Amino acid sequence: MEGARRWEFESGWIQHLYVRTTYEDFTQGSDSEQVLLLYPGIRWSRTRTRNPTFPTWGDRQRLSLEVSDGLWGSDADFLRLTGESRWIRKIGANNRVVTGVGVGAIETDDFSLIPPSLRFFAGGDNSVRGYGYESLSPRDDEGDLTGGQQLFTYSLEWQHRMTGDWWGAAFVDTGDAFDDWGPNDLKTGAGLGVRWISPVGPIRLDIAHPFDDEDNSWRLHFAIGPEF
Repeated sequence: MEGARRWEFESGWIQHLYVRTTYEDFTQGSDSEQVLLLYPGIRWSRTRTRNPTFPTWGDRQRLSLEVSDGLWGSDADFLRLTGESRWIRKIGANNRVVTGVGVGAIETDDFSLIPPSLRFFAGGDNSVRGYGYESLSPRDDEGDLTGGQQLFTYSLEWQHRMTGDWWGAAFVDTGDAFDDWGPNDLKTGAGLGVRWISPVGPIRLDIAHPFDDEDNSWRLHFAIGPEF
């Protein structure tokens, strides 16, 4: 449940001030808890595009901060920060660059009380391609995903018009969810894709290779709609 107030400024920035309450009965890895959370948050965002269906120029910025504390009856104390920046630029008539970075961090004295919906995972169509959806995070002693306290992802994609409404793409993605900033090696995937600007919006098909997963050497990713 959420109550929120929204402001839109002349600069194009939108501010949301909200209070959320959730009850979650969850098991993630070796953590199994029932928690009632009540936490306020604030989010700033701005999206700018030209030709929204298939932007020739645009960017999106998002930053949010959420706080939970036992002082007002929440079962977990935490400070959670997330941020995202994505950019699209067209170079000439037939080339397009799409790049973006995402970060996240949770500060808490008991991570076992943080539900999976608030933990960080990476991998998938809009994260690190070449890896399954939310398949990247720390693991426990049994090999089960636990979710991370921090997140970092980065993507760089070059697109070139092949003919008409058909574009080819080459990309590299890197990132992971982890428990300590500055991991020695981020997970990286790279690949090729096709974009068709259909009457209902772009349709994207990618094939990506994860550099350090021998058991799953190739993965298909399919998505409909513009990058943002």
